[in-house]
Amino acid sequence: MPKKRHRNEFFDEQAEEDSAEESDTEKKQRAAAIKKLKSSRPMSDDDDDEEDEVMDEEAAKALKGFIAEPGEDEDDDNENDQSGSGESEDDDDVDDEDLQLIAENTNKRIKPKRVQIEGEDDDDDELPTASQYEPTSSSRVRRDEHDDHSITHHDDDGGAAEEYEDDDDFIVDDENQPLPKTSHRRNENAPNIAEAQAIFGDDFTFDNINFDDLNDDMEDEDLEDEEEEEEEEDVQPQLDEDGNPIEDETISTKRRRTIRAQRRKPKAEELFEPEELQRGYLTEADINIRRIDKPERFQLRHIPVTEAKEEELEEEAEWIYNGAFLKPTISLQPVEEDTAKNLQVKKKIKNALNYIRNDSFEVPFIAFYRKEHIEPDLKIPDLWKIWQWDEKWMIFKSHKDKLMSMFERMDKYRNYQYEQLGDTNEDTLTTRLLTDCDIDKERLMRAQTLEEIADLREQFHVYYNDDIPNMRLHEKILEYREERDKRKKLITNIEQNENDEQPLPTIDDEDELDEETLVEQIRTQLNIKSKPFTKTDYYSVCKQAHLEGLIKKFGLKPDKLGENLYENYQKNEIDQYPIGPTATCEEFICKQFPTTQAVLQAAIFMHARQLSLDPLVRYVIRRDFTSRCMINTRPTRLGIQSITEDHPCYTMKYLIEKPVNTLTKDQFLYLHQSVKDGLMKIDYIIDTKNNQHIYSDEIKRSYTRDEYSDNVLEWNKIRAMCIDLMLNKFLYPKFQRELEEILLDEARQYVNKQCSVCLNDWIKIAPYRLSNDENVTSISDAGVRVLSIAYSTDPDDVSYAVILSSEGQVMDFIRLPNLMLKENYSTDNRIKKEKDFEAIRTFIKQRVPDVICIGVESRDALYLRTCLEDMVNQLQHDEEQFQNLPEPIKVLLVDTDLSKIYAQSRKGELDFRDYPIKLRLAVSQGRRLQDPLLEFSQLFNYDKEILLIKYHPLQDLIDRDQLLITLEQCFISRTNEVGVDLNRCIIYPHTSNVLQFVCGLGPRKATHLIKYFKQNNLQLENRTFLVVNYNMGKCVFSNCAGFIKINTDAMKQSESYIEILDSTRIHPEAYDWARKMAVDALDIEESSEMEPSAALEEIFQNSERLKDLDLDAFAVELKNTMYGDQSITLYDIRAELTHRYKDVRVRYEPPSQVDLFHFITKETPATFHLGKLIQCQVFDFARKKPTPQQLEAAQPEKDEITGMLKCPLCHTERFHNVKEAWNHFDSTNRCKGTPIGVRVRLDNGCTGFIKLRDLSDTPVTNPLDRVKLHQVIYARIININIKQFSVDLTSKSSELRDDKERWRPGKDSFYDQTLESEDLAEAEKEKQLKQAAKERSYVKRVIAHPSFMNINYLECERILSTKDLGDAIIRPSSKASDHLTITWKLVDGVLHNIDVIEKSKSNQFSLGKRLLIIDPRTQETEEFEDLDEILARYIKPMANTVSDIITHKYYRNLSQPLPSATPTGSTTPAQTATTTTTTTISTTTSGPPPLSNDAQRILNNLLIDDKRRNPTRIRYYITISREYPTKFLLSYMPVRKPIHEYFTVTPNGVRFRSKMFPTLTETLNWFKIHYNDNAVAPSPMRTSTTNIRVPPPPLPPQPSSSSITATTTNPMSMNSTPMAVATPMVPSGFSQPPPPMPTSGFSLPPPTVAVAAASAIPQGPPTGMVTSGFSQPPPALGTIPPVLPPPPPQMMMPPANFFAYFQQYQQQQQQQMY
Repeated sequence: MPKKRHRNEFFDEQAEEDSAEESDTEKKQRAAAIKKLKSSRPMSDDDDDEEDEVMDEEAAKALKGFIAEPGEDEDDDNENDQSGSGESEDDDDVDDEDLQLIAENTNKRIKPKRVQIEGEDDDDDELPTASQYEPTSSSRVRRDEHDDHSITHHDDDGGAAEEYEDDDDFIVDDENQPLPKTSHRRNENAPNIAEAQAIFGDDFTFDNINFDDLNDDMEDEDLEDEEEEEEEEDVQPQLDEDGNPIEDETISTKRRRTIRAQRRKPKAEELFEPEELQRGYLTEADINIRRIDKPERFQLRHIPVTEAKEEELEEEAEWIYNGAFLKPTISLQPVEEDTAKNLQVKKKIKNALNYIRNDSFEVPFIAFYRKEHIEPDLKIPDLWKIWQWDEKWMIFKSHKDKLMSMFERMDKYRNYQYEQLGDTNEDTLTTRLLTDCDIDKERLMRAQTLEEIADLREQFHVYYNDDIPNMRLHEKILEYREERDKRKKLITNIEQNENDEQPLPTIDDEDELDEETLVEQIRTQLNIKSKPFTKTDYYSVCKQAHLEGLIKKFGLKPDKLGENLYENYQKNEIDQYPIGPTATCEEFICKQFPTTQAVLQAAIFMHARQLSLDPLVRYVIRRDFTSRCMINTRPTRLGIQSITEDHPCYTMKYLIEKPVNTLTKDQFLYLHQSVKDGLMKIDYIIDTKNNQHIYSDEIKRSYTRDEYSDNVLEWNKIRAMCIDLMLNKFLYPKFQRELEEILLDEARQYVNKQCSVCLNDWIKIAPYRLSNDENVTSISDAGVRVLSIAYSTDPDDVSYAVILSSEGQVMDFIRLPNLMLKENYSTDNRIKKEKDFEAIRTFIKQRVPDVICIGVESRDALYLRTCLEDMVNQLQHDEEQFQNLPEPIKVLLVDTDLSKIYAQSRKGELDFRDYPIKLRLAVSQGRRLQDPLLEFSQLFNYDKEILLIKYHPLQDLIDRDQLLITLEQCFISRTNEVGVDLNRCIIYPHTSNVLQFVCGLGPRKATHLIKYFKQNNLQLENRTFLVVNYNMGKCVFSNCAGFIKINTDAMKQSESYIEILDSTRIHPEAYDWARKMAVDALDIEESSEMEPSAALEEIFQNSERLKDLDLDAFAVELKNTMYGDQSITLYDIRAELTHRYKDVRVRYEPPSQVDLFHFITKETPATFHLGKLIQCQVFDFARKKPTPQQLEAAQPEKDEITGMLKCPLCHTERFHNVKEAWNHFDSTNRCKGTPIGVRVRLDNGCTGFIKLRDLSDTPVTNPLDRVKLHQVIYARIININIKQFSVDLTSKSSELRDDKERWRPGKDSFYDQTLESEDLAEAEKEKQLKQAAKERSYVKRVIAHPSFMNINYLECERILSTKDLGDAIIRPSSKASDHLTITWKLVDGVLHNIDVIEKSKSNQFSLGKRLLIIDPRTQETEEFEDLDEILARYIKPMANTVSDIITHKYYRNLSQPLPSATPTGSTTPAQTATTTTTTTISTTTSGPPPLSNDAQRILNNLLIDDKRRNPTRIRYYITISREYPTKFLLSYMPVRKPIHEYFTVTPNGVRFRSKMFPTLTETLNWFKIHYNDNAVAPSPMRTSTTNIRVPPPPLPPQPSSSSITATTTNPMSMNSTPMAVATPMVPSGFSQPPPPMPTSGFSLPPPTVAVAAASAIPQGPPTGMVTSGFSQPPPALGTIPPVLPPPPPQMMMPPANFFAYFQQYQQQQQQQMY
């Protein structure tokens, strides 16, 4: 068995061995370097002004470390004890590689620095004495010398110092004498420590010497000769009157500074921005952190970790146990099963604290290598909790110690005050005793929370805040007096001893100052005013009025009341004052309070304030407030509308008396955010409505005297008023804020934990391995080659495929521009797509990946996976190389959330500057498959890009730094569990980011560690190399050694000693035990010559032999030899010897169907579930194809309303006669069949189906009666089919309302239904009042004009829906009485409002004499004399232009047609053209035009179809804009992408691309020439105030002929422009269109030729009619927000006066027809 030794003993042993081995080698290197330097040294010249000599790079590298630099002589060996980075002190500066790295990031060019050797020689043969080159350019030789020196600094034999002196003797001058040294080291020419202590005292150490100052002096001396020569040559000496030179110290000093500045190297701070240095961890603070031998995270913590004594550890362990493991949360938070801890866990908490604070061990080290002292009670999450609470403890203890110090200081000052007052001033003494409260040190010692300390601090400052300045002044005076007395005593002792050699201490003049002058000087020094500022707060005014005497008569001091409350009975009796309150107050009337009532109110306030300050009173009431507190919630007006059933607070919208301890998880965080957003209000209460006994009555019982005299009753009433004021004004608001903070903190902690769980679920997945790979966790296991494909959902974007090596390096990639083209568009697309697939096939044959992954962007990924699987199967069948693979190549679908962030991050851009984003995405998703931990760690960088990932919906509401710490802890735990191969990090930079999470390291230490190995072209061959060569400190090495793994199988060719145990998790401190176990397992005798390393190798091959070891007996033996309990460690060693660095992560599994559903739809169970109310768009109607028997038996049915025949199966065809009906039944595929449902499309890509019975509460036979194609409707999910990505929906009104609350989220058990009903009723009432007010929001006018009507917009809209295109109505404006609004009709569903300003009015009811119209675009004003001029000169030209547009052959009416009444096969108006001048007006009813987004989609399909049929032509279409009247959309497709532009109709013509054209023909002619003119931008777009309204249904039609013949032309109509195409019109509801008499608008002319047409059948009303806010231009295309039309309204009859108005007209028309 091994002998007893300390665990860290191997550090010193290894250091001694390596120092002895390398000493001879270093001497040879130094000799060769000096020889080479002398042979290549340049000669100096006298005329060069002693310019620095430059040596070549090869000589500089050979000389590295042997010539001290000017700044190198400040080697403070004390810092070697704390060095944890392996760099010399000169490495604090930035080397050339660092500068180059920063230059790349900042796009700056940095001039390389020259390597210079400086020196002096009188014979023009100069030898170097100091080097002027970059510190890190002096590489390994000098660093090794420094490392050896620092490692052996504590050795007793002093070998390091001797070696150092021998090395310095190599640098000599011409006489072979060593050059004088410029460095001042303690072990060189330094006096003996005993001699120094004899001179300076026993407390002296070398640390007291400021070597920086000494070095500055030495540098000054070294420069004196140079300065003298330069001054003689360059500076003319100044002479006095006698001709003697004048010495000028200023010139000499300035010259010396100039020379020093010239020789000083520029620092990085002078070359780069601080932010760039911080990004590269190159600031002075970063360098200090990485040099100190302490874990980086210990130094970076907000409260750094410090050592603690045994007593403090005991106290802290008790405090953490009570706060972290014993104390329950206020809200209900999920509790893990093993969270509850017993009392024995305190000892283990203390052990963990001892390892953290005194041994500087990080949490993973304790969890892995100190299990015996923490398990089974503490796991790694518990250790992280202890780590966090240790920081809280240090904050708590700091506050506690500071307050205790203040208590002790004030206690001394009070004693001094009482001594000064004494018996001479009893009144003042009595006042002081009444005013002050006792300083309760014992309560402070017992305080266990920050709240208790805050209570004591607040009480102290209220009572003693005025005394603190005088206390400081008194302390300073005492300190001054003590110092003066000490000096005087010293002078007296010296004079008595008559020691002339020792100088006498001097006494300043201030010592002789009088007391007043001294006090004033100290006041000035401490900034204390002689007359303190008079406070004006109410409590201070009461205090200045000396109401303390009155308060004493209340009967009980605050601390006594606190005892009564704590004991819950009257422990302290109330002292009853015999005089009544009013009479007592008369004695205290003063200037501030002139009446007894004012005095009494002030006394009540002051006493209530004092009661509220008592810590015990606060403790009791705070405890009761927390346990009794309840909340009431109620939404604001905005919240009533905004908090729908999808809102998280929907179930808590109305709460009544909900206890706070029933809040769960993150509920309170949602409530708090709703309050901040102005959606809700929260009230805190502690008493229920129905409870007769309130909490304040319980408090009052402790302060009420149980007597019934009038005097006692009056005083009891005053005391009760004090209690009420104390609770309601002082304590309840304070405790409410505290409770809110606690509840918020608990909710945030829950969110924080959920984020950590989410990240852990991602990074706990092991790298992808082949299924038949048995060595998936071997230390030398290689990864898999991955073919990663990132496709684009945009056909115009490029897809990429990239092949990654087993180490994640990009081997090759290909572009796939046509991978996602739609095959059904054209043959050319299919050929291009097949070409891309062939490229993938060739790529796979060349690279032979192990697996293929596809990033999921849409459902196209499923199709792509199927294609690639078929391709791989074909290759498996045809190619021999694929038949020999271990297993077939799998095609996997992977998530792209991480990859998208990486592809657009700064990190991804720096890694792949020349790669497009889609290619970076492919690389990232492939690397994630290879190792998720490595890929996620890429985003944990200086920019904190890891926070861009979405972990939880509320993660933005928690502190970013706290979330980052939580995520970092998750990375640290997982990384140390897996281990890090340092050599792999050096070779492959993308794997190096995990090194920062290794225990003991951090971003600074890890970056420098990799930098060291890269600069020196080294690899880590054994762990001891970190200590011996890299000079890593003991503390950092102890933390990280076991987690840095080395692939020893790859080091077999190395000449260095390879420790095979370095490939295991076994810590170096336990190597001897592992060797012993291997030897014992093999039964090797002690006399055997077999080395332990050979035994270990054999054990690795035959690990079964370890099972025979009796590890329990071994553990007992170790415990008896003072190694302590190692029982768990021994079993861990055996497990590690059995399987080295076994990967304990979860094996990768392909995504399930649920995962794929999430990848594609981005939905979660919280956002997509049964009963969810969604919006969807109708895209098709499902029908059941009729059987021949059904067609044979079908009989046409007659519509009772229209009298037409219809099909009983499809319900969509209507026939004029029986012959047409039988043709419908007999024709093949003519009858579509019986409708069975509606197909809809959801925003997330899923499809939905609404059965006919679920479409409406009333029976529906024809779905077109309820919904229209492309209509957006609301529905609820009743079933989800994950595999098919489809849902079943219902759109019944009863289901949408969910009256039975079957689908909506369940309400909280404390939900207030009554209050909700009241609010809804009130909101409905307000809505009705607003609607009524809106309808009456105009002033009735008296205007004699046939087109004027005193109506509002709704009535105007209803009337115009039956009028002809171009008709106008003039009506009052809702803006003001001096405004009119002219509303004219462009097409069905589109109205245009024109604002007319009236000037020169006689009264507000009459018409102005001047009428103005302001152009909203140019703000130009046009003036008119009367309304007829506006109609003729402003509206008529626009109506004519609109007529030309809608009759153009390429105009497309995209309105949603109502069910057709036209016989099948008849042409539509847009497709009918005539050569005559007559115009046929169709009465086909149509709805409003679609929105711009829908119109563009429809036109895109038309243009693409046209392009496919005729690729050489450029077809264009025109359609009206629904959102922006007077604007039309011009759509065309020059090449592959449709383009949409607006042009505007104005009274002067057409405005297109900022140009004006008089007619549409000229506009189109110019467009055909300049369509591709990029220099001409489209017309500027502006946001419009368009309102989309739902129009009322059209008036019911009268049975009459559907065609009208007219021979006359109305001069005010659109008839003036001949029309060649029939225009769709809205039926007016009458037999013939009305005459122009009612309005002076511009109706279409009556037709001259009668054309037979079907009678209009009343169907569902149009879905919406649009009006604009007076010709506002639309915004740019693509920026128009989608507007969902509301559901169709119920049928409404027009007003009665409307029929009366047209009654005469109808009679006239009927007479004409007959």
